[in-house]
Amino acid sequence: MSGDAMSISSRTKFTRFAMALALLLSLGTLSACNMIEGAGEDLSQGGDAIDDAAEDAQD
Repeated sequence: MSGDAMSISSRTKFTRFAMALALLLSLGTLSACNMIEGAGEDLSQGGDAIDDAAEDAQD
């Protein structure tokens, strides 16, 4: 019976480790999405500035 208890304890530790790892990976993924979104906004603003400068040069 002590072998079964040890096995359950090992499974519990592994499950907790797996859940913690999944949480960390999820947080990393969400952070990466926000960074990419921010970079996209920066590029869009840069494109708008270039477009405005080109329109001003034509006038």
